[in-house]
Amino acid sequence: MTRLLTVTFFLAFVGAAWAAERHPPTFFLMQVVEGEAQASGLAELAMEQAWQQQTLSNDPLTIHVELVARYPSADNEGRQCARVKGRIGQDKVPLKGKTYQDCTADQAGESCQPFYVTTELDMCADGLPPTANYAKYQREAADPSWQPPVTAIRGDK
Repeated sequence: MTRLLTVTFFLAFVGAAWAAERHPPTFFLMQVVEGEAQASGLAELAMEQAWQQQTLSNDPLTIHVELVARYPSADNEGRQCARVKGRIGQDKVPLKGKTYQDCTADQAGESCQPFYVTTELDMCADGLPPTANYAKYQREAADPSWQPPVTAIRGDK
């Protein structure tokens, strides 16, 4: 019985340690491009600290990536390619114009809100865009008046 409890505790500890691992955003993006339906976790510590300095919140910086669409590998020279939707941010951030506030307090609902930046990307496992969309990217790059779409930032209400 003691051995069973020890093994169970060890597996729970290893699982908790693995869940707390930190990775760059590309780690989560590549998990989805290479076959997962979604991936999420904590950002690297240096990235989290820089983000927290800007938002004035000690809440952890989380990354969520999910699959939007997979592109046929036959159309992309045999490469694994997908459109992915990524979100990075914090659940509790002081509202705009406020000074630092402890978002873990009971009144956090009144002074703290979620803050996430969301974007979608077409990418392949080798880091390049899909071949099927290459003509589109090439056309946009050649157009001197092309402007990238503006990413909506929500949470400043």
